[in-house]
Amino acid sequence: GKQLFVGDMMKGTIIRVALEKVAGEYQGACFLFRRGVGAVNRMTFGPDHRLYLTRAARGWGGGGRGEGLARLEFTGETPMEVRTMRLTSRGFELRFTRPVSRGSESLLRELRLEQFRYEYWEKYGSPKIDRELLTIERVEVSSDRMQITLEVDGIKRGHICHLVVPRISAEDGQVLLHPDAFYTVNALKDDHSQAESHINHATDP
Repeated sequence: GKQLFVGDMMKGTIIRVALEKVAGEYQGACFLFRRGVGAVNRMTFGPDHRLYLTRAARGWGGGGRGEGLARLEFTGETPMEVRTMRLTSRGFELRFTRPVSRGSESLLRELRLEQFRYEYWEKYGSPKIDRELLTIERVEVSSDRMQITLEVDGIKRGHICHLVVPRISAEDGQVLLHPDAFYTVNALKDDHSQAESHINHATDP
C-alpha cells in the first residue's frame, strides 16, 4: 500500500510511515528513510517524480546543511529495508524489500522488542514511560524469504513497540540499511472480533 514521508526539523531526517487500520483505528510503523538532510520545512514530489524539500536554518537541530530548496533523487536501486510492519493477533509481520539471506536465521535470534508509552499533557514532550522488554516467542521466515513473522507476548494498547532488527543481509549480500522500526498500537487485532461480537449480539432478535 501507499506510505507517507514526514520531515523532521529538529533531527534533520525524513521518516517513512506505513499505516494500517485495525479495529477502525489508524496506526502503524515508522522507519528512518534519510538522515542529515537539514531542517525539513516542506516536502513535495515534483512532476519529474523527484522529492523536493525546503529547509529552514533558524536554530533548529536539523540545521547545518543550509537553507533553501533541496532535491532527492532515486538511484534506481532499492536498498534492503523493512518495507512494512503489520500487527497480527499473535505479534507482528515484517515484509522486506529483498529476500532475507539463508544465513540470517541465527542473527534473527537477536531481535529486540521494547514497548513504552508517552504522557500527553500540558508539558512540552514526555520521557518514555513504562518501558519493558517483550518476549519474542517465535520467529518464522516465509517460504519466499520476503517476510518474517514474530510471535510476541504482552503487546499493550496505547504503547509504542520499538523493534531493533539485527544487521541481516539480503540474498544478494545487501545489508539491512535501517534496523529500527517503531509501531504505535492504538488497537489490537483481538478488538476486531470483540467489536463484531458486540454488533452481532446487539442485532440478535
